Amino acid sequence: MPEIMIIERQSRWTPELQRQVQALPNAKVFGAGEAFSVNPCRTWAGLRPDQIAAGTVIVVDLNFGVAECLHFLGRMFPHLEDCRVVIIGSPSTHSLEWTFYEMGVTVYLAECHHGEQLMNICRRLMSASKRTS
Repeated sequence: MPEIMIIERQSRWTPELQRQVQALPNAKVFGAGEAFSVNPCRTWAGLRPDQIAAGTVIVVDLNFGVAECLHFLGRMFPHLEDCRVVIIGSPSTHSLEWTFYEMGVTVYLAECHHGEQLMNICRRLMSASKRTS
């Protein structure tokens, strides 16, 4: 099953995206009626390549730590080719945008204020991933 994995220190985006999923008709994302899940991750150590399924969208809130995120991307880069990574940054991290893209990030958001915006991005990435697999 496709998954949105959210790496964040405090529960902000996980419950918001779970609420967004509940608002979808029949909690479906694809035309074929395939469901997906939204799961939190609170530690970098909890992310191992063998636990990340192809087609997963990984959302990283940079409030979790910029250095830790860069280390994670460097360590995971070879294993992320079948996944999509979305970074939620801030104006203070905007200068790192191209560094993140070079490390395999699919979408960098300088800011994200609405769960609907983030859900639309995740759904688009999952749909694109499904078409290319």
